Amino acid sequence: MKQDWHPDELAQHWTLSPDERELLGNKTGATRLSFAVLLKSFQFEGRFPERREDVASSIVAHLASQTGVSPDAYSEVDWSERTQRHQSAQISEHCGFRVFRAEDETAFIAWLSERVMSPNPEAETFKIAAYGHLRSQHVEPPATERLRRLLRLAVGQREERLVAGATAQLSAATRKALDTLVKTQTPESPADADQMPLFSARSELATVKDDDGAVSVETVLDETPNSNNYARLACPRRCSTTCLLSSLPTTGSVPGARRPVNYGVTRQKCATHSSPRCAGKGSEKSRTPWSSC
Repeated sequence: MKQDWHPDELAQHWTLSPDERELLGNKTGATRLSFAVLLKSFQFEGRFPERREDVASSIVAHLASQTGVSPDAYSEVDWSERTQRHQSAQISEHCGFRVFRAEDETAFIAWLSERVMSPNPEAETFKIAAYGHLRSQHVEPPATERLRRLLRLAVGQREERLVAGATAQLSAATRKALDTLVKTQTPESPADADQMPLFSARSELATVKDDDGAVSVETVLDETPNSNNYARLACPRRCSTTCLLSSLPTTGSVPGARRPVNYGVTRQKCATHSSPRCAGKGSEKSRTPWSSC
């Protein structure tokens, strides 16, 4: 929530109506003020503030003048989960919202997965979309940690569809070549095997991508020992295999390979999709959203 509010904005969004004043009932002191803050915050954002500090002091002062409570009382507000739960339930009922239930998760994740634009589940635009959807359905948002878990699941679901869709366009020979490219290193001796748990398994492609500079087709061909496997990928027309490869930051996501654990990578952007190998020139360093792949 923003911290700077114009007086006209305060009057428009943070003024208690007669029925809202009645809802305050016989509440007094800090409880009366905190209830007013939670009520108007929920009406404005469709969710409750997570911390006392999230609410601007100008909002507190504006509501304090309407409730007849000193703004200083806000620092005494009991922000415990028990108190918040009781007040939140009363406010949600007043606003016509229901709680988020376990049976809502599947449909919510499916809705979110269609709107993933970044591998980062913590993207602010992604969270805003989630809160906006719940608000339109008159559903109270789940707790912060639960929502984060659902956002991660939605990103994972989108990832699975992306990989499955791209993989379906590839021939068996091409899929085998991709598996070889992202195959993790195997121990050369029993002694090496004992040390493997101490280090994360790495593929040749992941090793190349960790180097400084933008990753390009030429980089992979020059620095990957088994680059002949890459040369034989034979990517079908209109299949952006280069974009697919660069979305696999560690060991890849093709069937049979270990799932990626990190998305902070430089992506290869194809200049053309008409080449049979999709080996576009002129790579650029960017975080290309999935929707463009």
